[in-house]
Amino acid sequence: MTRTLAVIQSHYIPWAGFFDLIGGCSDVVLLDSVSYSKNSYFNRNRLIGPNGIFWLTIPVRTDGRFGQPISDVEISDDRWAKKHSRSIEQSLGHAPYFDQLWESWRDAYAISSNLRKLSDVNRLWLEVIMAQLNLSSNVHIDSSAKMTNADKNSRLIDICQKVGADIYRTGPRGLDYLDITQFEAAGITVETIEYANYYPYRVMQSGNIIMVSVLENLAYMGSRTPEVLRHSYQRVKA
Repeated sequence: MTRTLAVIQSHYIPWAGFFDLIGGCSDVVLLDSVSYSKNSYFNRNRLIGPNGIFWLTIPVRTDGRFGQPISDVEISDDRWAKKHSRSIEQSLGHAPYFDQLWESWRDAYAISSNLRKLSDVNRLWLEVIMAQLNLSSNVHIDSSAKMTNADKNSRLIDICQKVGADIYRTGPRGLDYLDITQFEAAGITVETIEYANYYPYRVMQSGNIIMVSVLENLAYMGSRTPEVLRHSYQRVKA
C-alpha cells in the first residue's frame, strides 16, 4: 500500500490550500521542533471584515527566547481567544453557513483560552477543521524528535522513512530547498500540489486573490467546502 506524506509546520487556522495539501496524504507530520519566527503564520492568520483585511494574532512570549522551537512557544495573554471569537463573529456572522459552525468554533475558543502553548492551540484547531472537512489523514507529532542533521533534505527523507512513506508531497515553495536526487536515491517520489480556486463564492474584480483562513471557506460553503480541495499533485523529477 502506497503511503503519502506531507510535513507541515504548526500554523494557526491556515488557508484552504494547507488543508488541500494534507487532505490528499495518508500521513501528516506536524513539525513543531523547528524554530519559531516572528511575522509568520505560526501564530496568526487573516480574514476579511467590513473594513478590509485584518489579522487574528495570538500574543506570544518572544523576548530573550530567540530560536525557541514552536513546541515551546508560550501564549502571553489569555484574553486573545475572546477577541478572536468576537472578530470572527463580526466578520463572518452574515455568511450562509456560519450558524451551523459557530457553536463548534465557540467551543474550540473556550478550550483554547485555557491552553498556554501555541502548538497546543494550533493542534486543537487543526483537529477541529480536519473534522469539519472530513479529512482522515493520520497526524504524527514531531516536536520530540531530536534531529542533529541540519540538512533539510536528509531530515525530510528521515521522516519519510520513519513513517514508511513512498511519496513526499509539498507546496511549490517547498521545492526551493529540495534536492530531488537525494529523494530518488532513497526511493521516495516527490510531488508538488497544484493549488485550486478555493474562493468560487467570491466576485472577482481584479488583482491578486486574497488568501485567508479556511474559516471563511467553511462559513460560505459549509459542507460543500471539500469540493474545492482537489488534492491534485504533479510529480517532480530531478
